[in-house]
Amino acid sequence: MIAMCFVAGWYWHLGLDGEGMRAFPVDLNVYRDAGLIVRHVRPFYQPSREAPLYGWPGPPHYGGLRFTYPPFAALPFALLSHLSLHALGQWFTAADMLAVPTAIWITCRELGIPADERRVGLTLVSTAAALATEPVLRTISLGQVELLLMVLVVWDLCQPDRRWWKGAGVGLAAGIKLVPLIFIPYLLLTRRYRQAAVASAIFALTVVIGFVALPADSSRWWLHGLFMRGSYGTDNVFAGNQSLLAILVRTGSSAYHAEWQAVAVVVATLGLVTAALIDRAGFAVVGMLTCALTGLLVSPVSWDHHWVWMSLALPVLVYYATQARGLAREALLWSALVILALFAAWPTWLWGERYDPQGWGWGLIWAPPNGGDLERTWHGLQLVVGNAYVLTGVVLLIALMVVAVAVQWPREYSGDLPARPRRQAPVLSPAPGEATPAAGTTTDGPSGLTPGLPRGCPQAGRATALLVRGRAGAPRTRAPGRDRSTLAPSLDYDCHDTQAGSGRAGVQTQKSILSSITSEHEPSSLVGDDCHVHAGPAPERRPRRPASSMLHQPQLSQQSLLTHRCSRLGS
Repeated sequence: MIAMCFVAGWYWHLGLDGEGMRAFPVDLNVYRDAGLIVRHVRPFYQPSREAPLYGWPGPPHYGGLRFTYPPFAALPFALLSHLSLHALGQWFTAADMLAVPTAIWITCRELGIPADERRVGLTLVSTAAALATEPVLRTISLGQVELLLMVLVVWDLCQPDRRWWKGAGVGLAAGIKLVPLIFIPYLLLTRRYRQAAVASAIFALTVVIGFVALPADSSRWWLHGLFMRGSYGTDNVFAGNQSLLAILVRTGSSAYHAEWQAVAVVVATLGLVTAALIDRAGFAVVGMLTCALTGLLVSPVSWDHHWVWMSLALPVLVYYATQARGLAREALLWSALVILALFAAWPTWLWGERYDPQGWGWGLIWAPPNGGDLERTWHGLQLVVGNAYVLTGVVLLIALMVVAVAVQWPREYSGDLPARPRRQAPVLSPAPGEATPAAGTTTDGPSGLTPGLPRGCPQAGRATALLVRGRAGAPRTRAPGRDRSTLAPSLDYDCHDTQAGSGRAGVQTQKSILSSITSEHEPSSLVGDDCHVHAGPAPERRPRRPASSMLHQPQLSQQSLLTHRCSRLGS
């Protein structure tokens, strides 16, 4: 709380300064002028131009800062342009300040941190640290939309997979800026085909809306290759561009475009596969951040304010540090501190420049001489400092690749790093009147369905595993109307795909299976015939144990593990 108050006071001081961070949000001015062009307000709108939106030269005294986003992105600002630039800047600053803790809160929730003082404390500390980073400060001072797009994507991807509209946030964000398109192949690789289809459909809808509202500009952008030129083939050598392409340009490569294409394909492939492997190992938040990091690296233009995603790496590293021990804990904590130091908004007077009240030159990447192609003269330490963001991203991606390989093999619970729980499904005795499964059959897989659960139920093959794994190994679904903190001792089935004629039999058989382990423990309930079965939770509100709390327990036999889980249900 003290750190949060200190950072908030610092931002208040910067905002009150007459030449401070909100003196002229130049990027927000570009968005607002684009909205005026959509409304045909002169002198911004000139009908003589073939594409009025993309033919506009930009704000006065800021030549070259033109609108470089899909036509759909200009449509919301047609409404927002009714506000003055000062009023719109105040609203955007407030929205950005709320977006940071919201994204961190959702991230902590998905990590399994209970909604108590632990999540509140980590959210406040991480928010204070995030607001002190250069990408976040830059986003707020320029009036950019990166923080709003980040919280939209995080909220969307952290929804339960059973939500039919999951993926819509990714598609909408990609309709405003193209970089979030990287999440669509990520969804495909993690076998979320419906979510990828929803994201693709929403993105396609934004393109159609753009053609309907702005046909000339949409034709210029999509059909004449303007979207392939980045920021109009702009100053890729500029220090603010922290991408792999920018490094190749600054080092003087003569064939930088062809080299970048080859490098981008390799990095995109490795990054997406790494993100998918980590996600499928049970670390969904880390997989999501790995995908975002891959998009930042392979994009031809990744401005410094695009790197706001690094603000979410801080709470993730701190959380896993608290779950690890030994050298792993120290490595995770030091990683968080190094990332914070590299991305912090260090003031300009540290390297001998005058005080910059707008915060435009704050941060390590601005320490070497920049502007006017001075970046081409960098050498030695200047190359390292000036490319700090992208080099840090490359190191993180390599480390995540090692993690992705490591989590694919079963680990004993005595390891230093948090390992995913071993999935072992004990064999339950069949209910009275049911046939005993044949020898050699399993309870996990298409050919080993749990007796009595309908084949159309997507959880049928893993029913017995869910009975003993609890929330630690359960899928991302949860029962409607139930708080996440009560799911630890509960048994969840969420199956709407029961086949005709098998729903009643499936519910009755589930009742017989559950009664065998809950007959001595109340309450237990069945909800209708649509395959919603919930046994528990305990009457008192109990915080959920994170998955990693079982990591260092000795390996239990199947029967002992079942007895242990049943005793927890009764408690």
